[in-house]
Amino acid sequence: MKFKEYLKELIDFAEKNPSSLEMDVIYSRDDEGNGYQLVNDGAPAMGMFADEGEFYIEEDEEYLVEEGMIEKFEFNAIIIN
Repeated sequence: MKFKEYLKELIDFAEKNPSSLEMDVIYSRDDEGNGYQLVNDGAPAMGMFADEGEFYIEEDEEYLVEEGMIEKFEFNAIIIN
């Protein structure tokens, strides 16, 4: 899902459910719903989502290049939690 699609879903949801704007936001710890927690940091961040399922921020670039894990850091994902 692209960020613009996600944002549209959130806006549409809020417009249809205005009371939701005052509710807590939670997330599922895994795709099977084996636990839930409150979202504590609501600020999204841009970074690089790697093939092995890891997420890196720009400050990780030097380490990743030195270790031969990447050639160049490229933003390709937004983390929402």
